[in-house]
Amino acid sequence: MKIVIPGGTGQVGKLLSSVLLGRGHDVTVPSRKEEGESHVVLWDGRTVVGPWAEAIEGADAVNRRYSETNLPAREKWPCTPPW
Repeated sequence: MKIVIPGGTGQVGKLLSSVLLGRGHDVTVPSRKEEGESHVVLWDGRTVVGPWAEAIEGADAVNRRYSETNLPAREKWPCTPPW
């Protein structure tokens, strides 16, 4: 499968892409940082055309991982925890 993992340069994304690549999938990670890995393509976060767009063309799946570590707890979990 051709799989796109936006934001895949973090801890979870790197592990996920490693596993998927090991299983023979075609993985593309659009990133604002140059990582030096062949499956990571540079994306400025603003343009809608370019090499990154060509790299994700025809993708079978997109897996978006993100972290909420910068949000206060009340914004992460708006309901009151049971404890």
